[in-house]
Amino acid sequence: MLYAGLYPGVLKSTFNRHKVYSVDTEGRMEKIGVIGTGYVGLVTGVVFAHWGHKVVCADQDAGKVEQLRKGVPPIYEPGLADLLVRSLRDGNIEFTNDVTDTASKSDIIFIAVGTPDKGNGEADVSQVEAAIQSIAGCIDRKKIIVMKSTVPVGTNDWVRSELLRLGVPESRVCVVSNPEFLREGNALYDAMNPDRIVVGGADDDAMRTMSQIYDAAGCRILYTDAKTAELIKYASNCFLAMKVSFINSLSVLCERFGANVTSLADGMGLDGRIGRSFLNAGLGWGGSCFPKDVYGLMRQSEAAGYEFGLLRETITANDLQIDRFVDAVRALAGGLEGKTISLWGLAFKPDTDDIRESRAVRVAQRLIEAGAKVKAFDPAAMDAFSEQFPSVEMCRDAYSCARQSSCVALITEWPVFRQVDLGVVRDTMSNPAIADGRNALDPAHVRGLGFEYWSFGRQ
Repeated sequence: MLYAGLYPGVLKSTFNRHKVYSVDTEGRMEKIGVIGTGYVGLVTGVVFAHWGHKVVCADQDAGKVEQLRKGVPPIYEPGLADLLVRSLRDGNIEFTNDVTDTASKSDIIFIAVGTPDKGNGEADVSQVEAAIQSIAGCIDRKKIIVMKSTVPVGTNDWVRSELLRLGVPESRVCVVSNPEFLREGNALYDAMNPDRIVVGGADDDAMRTMSQIYDAAGCRILYTDAKTAELIKYASNCFLAMKVSFINSLSVLCERFGANVTSLADGMGLDGRIGRSFLNAGLGWGGSCFPKDVYGLMRQSEAAGYEFGLLRETITANDLQIDRFVDAVRALAGGLEGKTISLWGLAFKPDTDDIRESRAVRVAQRLIEAGAKVKAFDPAAMDAFSEQFPSVEMCRDAYSCARQSSCVALITEWPVFRQVDLGVVRDTMSNPAIADGRNALDPAHVRGLGFEYWSFGRQ
């Protein structure tokens, strides 16, 4: 298979934009090491193994490694457990606590450790630093170090300099940027069916190797320099967050003008230059990526001497959605002090158990502070949520959650919430009211059943 170096006219690169790397499918495939078994590392390793590569994944968490060896993933991701078991059975993947041994045995080493927000917008790259220090002594020949983690622009240059400082001969140092674009809940599909693969580096041999690794993906690869590759990841997520905040801001105007934000989004989305995706008005964006990347790019911009006002307004618009939603719940329930409020959905999105930066966290905090009693149901995220909010009553299903409630607050658009019998729900509530934080329900249908109903921009 042949891969064009760049889509013509998209951007310039350190490579000729028509450069092509051929893949020798008959040649020896090097062993792949993956450092870190979180969402990115585990999904990446399992998919590589599924494609027939020999993969060893390393993680310092002994308990996690033991479970992975048994075919039990530490995260909820549709299809992941089955593919993990199959890859273990085929002998294409193994797990270990020994990072240095993994690096010694591998020809290509993917760094897929966490880079969480420090709390001030800066990415905490301490795990990246630790990984580099651990593997430096194992680079006994030219090896490709692939940065899969989302890292600040310039990190690849730092990794190269750090390896040289630690005594690795320059002839053995090869660092490549290969950002991930996985969506939690769809991570396996995204990894096996990518719409693009970005590779940043300056070594032709490494580019050919990356083409060989991704041959089974069947999509074009964009080759560029490392800094551009690092920035592509931030720019992509920030643009999508801006798109969500834009439609949410328009939902305010829809309420004031008497327009319908769903029809508005449909009309905008018919324009091929805009598209319909990420134009769903609601509680806004959260999760492990968007908040971290928006704040991260804003902080990097400030450090570079540029005030990225557009990103700041994106955050402001996102925060406003929490205020609007809590105000709606308060109005529907007739106040919050002493009232029972039911949360439908806790994960930051469907098909995951991840509550990092979930809108449910912010809403629950506000409701509890206002004196409300909070009940909740989520198909996957209740264990994690109850650890953070022990006072919240976890329920076995949507019906028991709504019983004797003054208002149902729909926060995560799991399909199960569209399938409930709202007539049964209505009859068990002390005050039949629904605040729809994801515009998931049909307003006319819900109101026709006797509910008071509120959603964003569809009044």
